[in-house]
Amino acid sequence: MRTLALGAAALTGSAALTVAAPTAAHAAVDPQAAMTACRLGVGGSTARLHLAPQSLGVYVGSPGAPLQTQIADGAVVRVTATGRISYGGIFNWRGTWGPDGNGQSAPFDSWWPYPGGPDAALVGQWNHTGARTRIGSNSGCLYVPRRTIASAPYGLWLKANDDYRHLGDNGDVGYAITVSAWLYYG
Repeated sequence: MRTLALGAAALTGSAALTVAAPTAAHAAVDPQAAMTACRLGVGGSTARLHLAPQSLGVYVGSPGAPLQTQIADGAVVRVTATGRISYGGIFNWRGTWGPDGNGQSAPFDSWWPYPGGPDAALVGQWNHTGARTRIGSNSGCLYVPRRTIASAPYGLWLKANDDYRHLGDNGDVGYAITVSAWLYYG
């Protein structure tokens, strides 16, 4: 067993969370410990990524990608992002938006990463379930869902919610993304 000290500016004292190191191949995952650590902003593993304005997306969690061993059943992730993307070519006809998007809903159209989701926003899609989620500038602490596609590795795609056919007309600096993951065994 190892002890991870937990502290936050809002706490007047200190707390300790005992986390068992993964010594056995079948050690149980402790999602509650992972959620507590995420909420307190302590521990975990972090990857920093850049989503270019014309990119199809960036990926974390599968073999060869950042955080490949931390994005798993029972883990918790938090994604934060800053930056902006200009949508609509040289005339910027759709506007320039940060990761929270423009406040509108995207069309229910299969050419969009998250049909009906937040337009021009940073969104995620779990590789191992196909489920989509709003990310924005701060996703909050999210449980990694259980695998429903048996052959798919665990992972999270991060994308700008824009029509795939028109990514080429996007510009500006893109999004600076930080993905943090917590996976504890108990």
